[in-house]
Amino acid sequence: MEFSRILGIIAIVSALSYFTSYARRSLAKEHDERFIIILEVLLVFIFTTGLMFLVTGKKDMIKAVEKFKFRDLKLIIVSALALSLLSILWIHVINFDELSKVQFLRRGLDLTFAIGGGYLLLKEDITPRKLGAFGLLLFSAYLLSY
Repeated sequence: MEFSRILGIIAIVSALSYFTSYARRSLAKEHDERFIIILEVLLVFIFTTGLMFLVTGKKDMIKAVEKFKFRDLKLIIVSALALSLLSILWIHVINFDELSKVQFLRRGLDLTFAIGGGYLLLKEDITPRKLGAFGLLLFSAYLLSY
């Protein structure tokens, strides 16, 4: 991938991240944090599922479902429960601290779970390049929070 394309993608992701933080702060002034998080989770699920159906062919989806085993379902349920618990804990963190001060921590947790999920579920390798990218993303999330 060309360097300019990579910089463009980083700029787009940074702008979207800033917009998300701004929107969350604006909504938090008028609405309950729990409502915002529930709505956000629901919308992310709907958009992700919709994009999956748009991008993935029917044959590929059938192959993926055929590879699915019961132990995979247990792992998904446990990870969903863990993420739910983290969301509940996150609500308490927001209640005790200003959102802008701890926003980068949430991004870091999201990135950590994305890497961990890729490693556990998709059997991806964790390479120095991926760890470096993770560090840069975490650093950029930290810079965006201040």
